[in-house]
Amino acid sequence: MAQANNAGAPGEAKGVMPDPIARLNSALEGRYQIERKLGEGGMATVYLAADLSLLGSSVALRPASIER
Repeated sequence: MAQANNAGAPGEAKGVMPDPIARLNSALEGRYQIERKLGEGGMATVYLAADLSLLGSSVALRPASIER
């Protein structure tokens, strides 16, 4: 049975998750810019983001899947 490779990026401490806002900004690049976390519950975290396609508009985003 093959073992999973749990190694992170070079220089990244094992078991340490990167900043979730940085990960989201990377995934949403060009569409939304995460400004801050609004709240967190048992099932999701909600973020305030600027909608880059509608200048001056803010939206609340709840990512479908993100590790915490």
